[in-house]
Amino acid sequence: MMNFWQDESGAITVDWVVLTAGLVGLGIATTAVVSGGMQTQSTAVSGTMTGIEISASFDTGTSVADWLAGYTPVNMGLHGPSWGPDAEGRNWVENTYDSWSALSDAEITAMYTADYASAVGGDATRADYIAVQQMIMAERGIDIPSGNLTADEVAALF
Repeated sequence: MMNFWQDESGAITVDWVVLTAGLVGLGIATTAVVSGGMQTQSTAVSGTMTGIEISASFDTGTSVADWLAGYTPVNMGLHGPSWGPDAEGRNWVENTYDSWSALSDAEITAMYTADYASAVGGDATRADYIAVQQMIMAERGIDIPSGNLTADEVAALF
């Protein structure tokens, strides 16, 4: 009988059963407490998302057209006939935008940095370039360096 009382094998099984039951109970209690708040939030998100219309196609140039409507090129002499409609009815900004949109974020940022320095240094041609670059950067969420002028402000220097 003494060996039975001193034998500790098997006791750990009972401990694990009790601990596991406690954890399951804690999980159920947490679910009960959180589910009410989750239901409220999911209803709010559902209501918000129901009112949002998602387009089945991507916008292919509205921002270029909007921007173009309010921008006057600084160096019309450089762009000349290419500023106006080409054979396809597109202008310099649209063609340049399409070409530069294919550049990586790092490439467009490096080009912008160089062209910005030239533009504020007096190169009117670069003022038009940074206008297109700033538009691409804004669409991609790339921040314009702090303290830099906007394209319109640079254009006003000329």
